[in-house]
Amino acid sequence: MGFRSDSAGIPGGREPDLESRSFYRALLDSDGPAMFIARIAEDGTFVCESANAGLADIANCRLDEMIGKAPSDYLPGEVAANLEAMLRLCAESGKQVTYSMAYDGPDGRTAWTTNLVPVKENSGTIRHIIGLVRDITFEKHRQVTADRNEALLGQVGLALPQIYYLFNLKTRCVHHIAGQNSKPQGYEAEEFFQLGDEVMPRLIHPADMAGAETNLASLAHLRDGESSIFQYRIRHSDGSYRNMLDRQSVFSRADDGSVELIFGIAEDVTGQDRMREELRGLSDRLLTLQIDERRRIARDLHDSTGQHLTAAALALARIGERLAKDKARIVGSSLVDAKMSIDEAKKEIRVLSYLLHPPGVTGAGLGSAIRSFAAGFGSRAGLGIETRIEPQQDEVADEVAVAFFRVLQEGLANVHRHSKATQVVVALEIGRSEVTLLVTDNGVGFEDGGLEPCDQTGVGLRAMRERMIRLGGSLRLYRDELGTNLIASAPRFRT
Repeated sequence: MGFRSDSAGIPGGREPDLESRSFYRALLDSDGPAMFIARIAEDGTFVCESANAGLADIANCRLDEMIGKAPSDYLPGEVAANLEAMLRLCAESGKQVTYSMAYDGPDGRTAWTTNLVPVKENSGTIRHIIGLVRDITFEKHRQVTADRNEALLGQVGLALPQIYYLFNLKTRCVHHIAGQNSKPQGYEAEEFFQLGDEVMPRLIHPADMAGAETNLASLAHLRDGESSIFQYRIRHSDGSYRNMLDRQSVFSRADDGSVELIFGIAEDVTGQDRMREELRGLSDRLLTLQIDERRRIARDLHDSTGQHLTAAALALARIGERLAKDKARIVGSSLVDAKMSIDEAKKEIRVLSYLLHPPGVTGAGLGSAIRSFAAGFGSRAGLGIETRIEPQQDEVADEVAVAFFRVLQEGLANVHRHSKATQVVVALEIGRSEVTLLVTDNGVGFEDGGLEPCDQTGVGLRAMRERMIRLGGSLRLYRDELGTNLIASAPRFRT
């Protein structure tokens, strides 16, 4: 493998003994680091006296092309000149020299690091230098890639409207943070690092700290590929608090498999939350206007249309009384039909007026309002309505109560107009976190996929479903052998 057996192959120039020869043969014949022995000639030049196969691979030439030759005889000019300069520095200083170099050759870019060790004779003269060469092409490539990725992340950090970071669950420190135009919430990245394990109590709103602690505990059990979403308020550098929506996932684990680093992407949703509040306020104002409009229509129906129908019924009665008996027999049946139609119209007006202007919801509570409305609607529509109310927790957000009350209105209105039912069961259950309303009747049901009623108040099944979806709930309508069932459910409180 390139080991020379003559005395010139051993640093010091003396005849080698068996032990030293075996030592150098073991070094030069090993598959370890690339190695060579350079001899300093009388004219001060350097000659490769011994080398192993590892060096031949790096130099991209055969061993017999290297042994007894100067570096310029088997290495590219730039590489040879650099090696000779470093060999001279090592010989003149008498100290170890380490240097690295990269070279763009025909087969691509190659990089290596070389350690040069001077060998002193007993007289102190340096005649040989041992060189150890390590190929660092892959390491160099990896470093270049890492530098490029770091630069790319820096550019991404300048552009991203979100904040991305690495958080250590064990030390509770931020390891990396960037984004939101390079100053997350108005701070320099270094300010987050300086806070250490105080970053959470110093920046997160005190009212949100308990939730943040609970979220951290859950992140410790997060599986790879899963993500967690948490919303909290963080203090901006200007002193205000901003609403943040944080998506977190596992970035790395410790040797024991426990979660160590968490990767998070936090988005400032303060503007979005404000917009949602404004939309909610607008929706509430529209609902108030709608209620006022319904109240006006109900009052007009009762005070005007109802009175006209009553007057028409009285007029028909007087006509029947004044007709001669023979004429009364002729028109009697028509008068009866007219009276029946007027009575039915008055009944529909009473029902419609009650739908348009029902009892209040927010004052009496949802359970009481539903019980009162069901009883009043049943008496006006001629329906037998049984109410089953289990208000385990009677407190319900006003918006939720109004939405469920409207769903009950539309549900009973559809029963009255379409089902031909005689009996209805209204069941309300107010649980710890959810409200559920069931309206079931013994009517004729509906054709599959064909029910999309739109009652005279301008809303129907689609409106009921949208009310529940807006609250984060759902609405389901299905038919069985007993009749039609409507089930609405939603959280008790808006989040």
